[in-house]
Amino acid sequence: MERKEDLLSAVEEYLGDVNTWPTSILKILCVEDPTLESIRELASFMYGNKVPHRLATKCFQACNGGRLMDIACGMFECYYVWSRNPYINYIDKYWSMQIKAWVWINGHASNRGLERVTSSVDVTEFGSELSGCASMIQRAIDNVRKGGDNVK
Repeated sequence: MERKEDLLSAVEEYLGDVNTWPTSILKILCVEDPTLESIRELASFMYGNKVPHRLATKCFQACNGGRLMDIACGMFECYYVWSRNPYINYIDKYWSMQIKAWVWINGHASNRGLERVTSSVDVTEFGSELSGCASMIQRAIDNVRKGGDNVK
C-alpha cells in the first residue's frame, strides 16, 4: 500500500524544502500561538507563493495545533480578500521563495509580476537552527511528516 503524502511535503512542492523557509515563518507555523497578525503573515507567505488555500490552511493547522478555528477563519479571510480584489495593488507583502526578497501582493488583473518592496529589511535567517526553539520546530515537523498533527 502506497503511503499518502503528508501536508508539509505537499506544501514543499510549492515552496521548496522547509529548511529554506524564513525562520519567522517556521516559528509561526510550528510554535507560536496564532494571532490575527501571525495568521496574516503566514497567509501572505503561502498566498503569495501560490500555495492553494485549503492546503495552506490544513498544513498550518497540523503543524501548529493551536486555535484551529482561528487559523481556518483567518486564512480564509486573507485568501478571500486578496483573491477578490483583482485591480488593487500593494495589498500586502510576502517573502518570495522565487526571488528571495519581499514583494507585494498585487491584484491578479494588474499583471505587474513580482514587484519588490523597497522599504523592507531582507530576511537573513532561514530554517530552524537560529530560532531559539529548533527542537520544538523539528518535533512539529516530524509529527506532521508521520501523518500526525500537533494539537495543543
